Amino acid sequence: MQVLTSVDYEKVVNFMDEMTNPITDFRTHVLKTFKDLFDYHQSNFWLADNHTNLVDPIRLNVEQHVMNDYLNGCSQWDYHMPKHIEHKLAKQRVLRIEDIIPLKQYESESYYNEFMRKHGLYYQMVAYIINRGKLLGGIAFVRSKSDKPFTLNDVASLEIIVRYLSESMANLEEQAIQIECISEKEREVIELVQKGLSNKEIAQTLYISIYTVKKHLQNIYKKLNVPNRTSLCYKLQNNNGTFLGNSNWQINLRSE
Repeated sequence: MQVLTSVDYEKVVNFMDEMTNPITDFRTHVLKTFKDLFDYHQSNFWLADNHTNLVDPIRLNVEQHVMNDYLNGCSQWDYHMPKHIEHKLAKQRVLRIEDIIPLKQYESESYYNEFMRKHGLYYQMVAYIINRGKLLGGIAFVRSKSDKPFTLNDVASLEIIVRYLSESMANLEEQAIQIECISEKEREVIELVQKGLSNKEIAQTLYISIYTVKKHLQNIYKKLNVPNRTSLCYKLQNNNGTFLGNSNWQINLRSE
């Protein structure tokens, strides 16, 4: 097992610290943080559908025409597609192209000649986000041949980070399901709770009785799986900014 250097370890810790900051666009924030901390300048963050296909990519410094070319036929040649490497994913969650196929052979294959080389790319590394055996998504990093290759230290760092991200994404999916069950009136109550209003003040603001406010809060606690007002506020403020007190209630995993 590759041992992280102190520099790499610091990058991993800084990445996790950065993910604790309030954010509204989870996937874009992840890619930008990788760029800032690890110099991964070109990347895509995919989600996985129920058939383990990678879909709905978010791009960072990858041109739209490159993505279109990939989606319109070249993806079938990609050795990193989950269906091609299921046996490897049982042990590893981060794979470079050379971990799948020798580079000499790769250079003779259609994926390299018809897609990667065409767009000035050579190296590829993908981190698969898996939680409790379910594939949630994947982050693909690419570099040109003139850039430095992805190293075993990169793989070791990402193996740690991707496990952290798998928990974050699983939590976001769970929260999305919870939020879908929240009514419009309950959302209004939550926003006022976040602003520090008392039950009496909420009742006056929404022109409802204190009893109705308490009933809404009971329903909210049950739906969001929290025991009380304090726990509710803590959850709203400490889940990657997902539930910050404004009108942005959508879990921003999907692209626009």
